[in-house]
Amino acid sequence: MHDRAWTPGRRVRIEPAALGDDAPLYGAILLLGLACVRLGYEQRPVVPVGREDEVRSGWAEVGATIAADARRGDRCVVAVECYPGVHSGEVRDALAAALAPAKVVAAEDALLSPGDLSRDLAAYLGDDPVFAG
Repeated sequence: MHDRAWTPGRRVRIEPAALGDDAPLYGAILLLGLACVRLGYEQRPVVPVGREDEVRSGWAEVGATIAADARRGDRCVVAVECYPGVHSGEVRDALAAALAPAKVVAAEDALLSPGDLSRDLAAYLGDDPVFAG
């Protein structure tokens, strides 16, 4: 084994000066107690999702796969959660076109307006300026 390799239980000394621009991250690593951290930003992250024969590409394939699974039972509810920044309307429209559901419910359509929220929560928030609208 390489003499500088990290293994569980082995203490490693890191010289903050050797980290250059990443030196501020060293403090965060210590504070969080992280044993191993990959520094940097992944501009195009990848999440492994399965074998090639399990992966679908394009709305037609995705919709057909979900529709086939939906036909296996008497009733099917499909719920989709998206990361921030995803064009959720595009996802909703594509799946609705492929699945022809009886009903589509978008969570953002159920949100109360800021004015309605303030009115409904006023009795609980009091006169604290943090919550003043």
